[in-house]
Amino acid sequence: MAIDTRLARRVRALGLPDFASYCDYLQNSGDEAETTELINAVTTNLTAFFRENHHFEYLRDHAIPERMQAAGGNRNISIWSAGCSTGEESYSLAMTVGEMEDKLRGWNVDIAAADIDSNVVATASAGVYRSDRVEGLPKSRLRRWFLKGTGSRAGHVRVKPELRQRIGFGLLNLMQSWRQDPKDIIFCRNVIIYFDKESKKKLADRFADVIKPGGFFLSVTRSPCSR
Repeated sequence: MAIDTRLARRVRALGLPDFASYCDYLQNSGDEAETTELINAVTTNLTAFFRENHHFEYLRDHAIPERMQAAGGNRNISIWSAGCSTGEESYSLAMTVGEMEDKLRGWNVDIAAADIDSNVVATASAGVYRSDRVEGLPKSRLRRWFLKGTGSRAGHVRVKPELRQRIGFGLLNLMQSWRQDPKDIIFCRNVIIYFDKESKKKLADRFADVIKPGGFFLSVTRSPCSR
């Protein structure tokens, strides 16, 4: 959907005559709620469960085992889904971790997830999706991690509580000031591609400050790489 179409919805919702009036309203009204609506309107939220599945295979086969070896006596691994959208990536991470339970017995794997769009974070936190969103998942995975909706929820699935509880969702603007505890593994996919060159460099530097030595950064436009 073109950005002018998205913004036109906000112009109409406020009863304003044109885009110029909307810009003036944003600059002078002090309406923080409308600023949130603007962010939600212009952000792009294309995602899917196990999108670019080779990243999750790499997580399972290489990234997590290597971080386990590097942890020493500290049996904790931290994963961050930066730009989590409606949560499919984050839950894919959690499913991958859950399906490694034998190898990870006695370990704590913390998964944090954040996005700038309050609407998609609310969707992610709820963990409710249309059934067609999970059509490509194996039946064994569906049975283990999802509940089938009935009645008013027919045609939907819900992520099981044990999976939702593995993830901490929150709001975050990556281009504003933020602090994160050091991370072993960062997923930031379909995010950086939307920034200009200078913003990409700034964000890459900030990720480099957060990731632990030997940690992993996975991006949709790069092969998985170790710092």
